[in-house]
Amino acid sequence: MLSSWLMNSTETKRLLANFFSLGLVQGTNFLVPILIIPYVIGKIGADGFGEVAVAQVFIMFFINVTDYGFNLTATRDVSRSEMEPSTVSKILSVVLITRLLIAALLFSCMLATFWLVPSVREYTALYVLGFTAVVGQGLLLNWLFQGAEQMKFITYVSLFSRVVFALLVLVYIKSPGDGIYYMFFMGLGNILAGVVSVIIAIRLFKLSFIMPSRREVVKELYGGWHIMASNVATSSYMYVNVFFLRLFTNDTVVGYYSVADKVVQAVRQLLSVYFNVIYPKVCQYVQKTRVELYQFFKRFFFPFQVAILLGCIFLLCWPSPVVGYFMKGDTRLPEECLQIMAFVPWLVCLNIPSYQVLLANNEKRSLMFVFISGALFNVVLNIALTGLYGIYGTCFTVLITEVYITAGLVYFYNKKMHTKPGVWIF
Repeated sequence: MLSSWLMNSTETKRLLANFFSLGLVQGTNFLVPILIIPYVIGKIGADGFGEVAVAQVFIMFFINVTDYGFNLTATRDVSRSEMEPSTVSKILSVVLITRLLIAALLFSCMLATFWLVPSVREYTALYVLGFTAVVGQGLLLNWLFQGAEQMKFITYVSLFSRVVFALLVLVYIKSPGDGIYYMFFMGLGNILAGVVSVIIAIRLFKLSFIMPSRREVVKELYGGWHIMASNVATSSYMYVNVFFLRLFTNDTVVGYYSVADKVVQAVRQLLSVYFNVIYPKVCQYVQKTRVELYQFFKRFFFPFQVAILLGCIFLLCWPSPVVGYFMKGDTRLPEECLQIMAFVPWLVCLNIPSYQVLLANNEKRSLMFVFISGALFNVVLNIALTGLYGIYGTCFTVLITEVYITAGLVYFYNKKMHTKPGVWIF
């Protein structure tokens, strides 16, 4: 009876449609690289893939700075705008200009670093080519389509871009020296998807470009820096583990760790899809009654987190077939890493309601405290555990950091909502 009621609900149908559309986009963005990683490792080797993995850490950092929290704040603003063309046009223009200005500044800083530090100049081509991913991310309008709950319009564009990426990799990466093109091909796909998504958005929502003033850009930068800091901190504790592992070990060990990490990140992509699909609704329910908000989470969160928990149990009990897909030979290290980190996605899942409610209520300082302190805690754990236990220390660092982040978000949620711990989960 409940199942029938859910399926007949207009809200549920729309959420499911957006989930599958965004799931296809996010799944394609992540699964295409996952599917070709065995090919790439076979051509450039585990050490070559380790170099690419380290470079991806820095590129992901640049992407998070360029996003500047617009993927959350701009989505919230669009969801509350009732898609009024002049309002959305202004949001679109400010976001695009601000992102591209930030990307230009980061690119200049990166080039200056290679010029000033001779020891890293040999990696210049890898990072310069990889920076195309930052430009592409700046052009992507996922945040706008999420706010409008119309994700289906970029699904096919994203699919096409990833197919192009895969074909370029398969055609041009043939030897260890070709590893520098991996992120470049990914970036070209992002730029393609970004340009087409801008054209679709302008035509679909009847938008126009309104050149923002300097004051508007500065205001946006000032108003969003808390979220940007939170996002950068999140990116740090998610990806800086690779940096510390490389510092204490070598590229081969980093390559082994990256295999297990890619599996965990694949599950986290599913969480990202879920987060982005329900976030516009949460922004709307926060403005209504608390009872309606709780009912929404009860219907759409509890079943999802149970499914994630079951998936994590599978990773814990049967890591061999998963790791065996990516590499042959001795897979003991990546299998053990995957078992240690198996429940990381579930821990992340548990904090989604807290995170979204705090974000929708503009609790910037609380979020910034949790994520920045979590990033610092992660650094301390990396130095202590990775330095002593190598790859195993890195895995436990990831697990303990996620426990800390989830506990912090739940604490501030309960403080904001004046409720008892666990209410939002059950």
